[in-house]
Amino acid sequence: MHGALGAQSAVEFLTTYSWAFLLIALMVGVLFVFAFTPKSIISSTCSFYSGFYCYDAVFNTVYSAGHVATGSELKVLLSDTQVGVINISRFNAVVSGTQSFTGSCTNTTLRQGNKTLCTASFNSIERTGTINLGVLNITGYYCAHAISNLNSGTCTSSSGNYIVLGNVRVQTQ
Repeated sequence: MHGALGAQSAVEFLTTYSWAFLLIALMVGVLFVFAFTPKSIISSTCSFYSGFYCYDAVFNTVYSAGHVATGSELKVLLSDTQVGVINISRFNAVVSGTQSFTGSCTNTTLRQGNKTLCTASFNSIERTGTINLGVLNITGYYCAHAISNLNSGTCTSSSGNYIVLGNVRVQTQ
């Protein structure tokens, strides 16, 4: 009889206090989420007026090998929407009023649908979580005709200057 009463008390104890344990675990979880997430989370947005589709933008602090902050970097993933070929000669950006000192794209000769990752570097160091607004600028040359060998074909200055502007909103990571 003592065994049955002991089991019954154990079951009663678990059912009574399991709600309290569950509530405590839930409160600890909520506190953990609020303590370790940034105060404001916005989605990055970028867009161009014409010529390119912008998939994503990231703005982060750049560190040296000794883990010392040396500047900031804006990375933008783009896709060419123009029919023909675009040769990108320059990429730069102004973010939160600061002009990039250098900029480049991984793929500078693009056909319609091709993607490229463009990076602009800044001397300034932004605080993590800061919301930044900026303007993007792509300069290059546009060929309306298809180039048979994309690796060696280029559009020259005679084919006309090509300038595309865009906007970006990113949070420093």
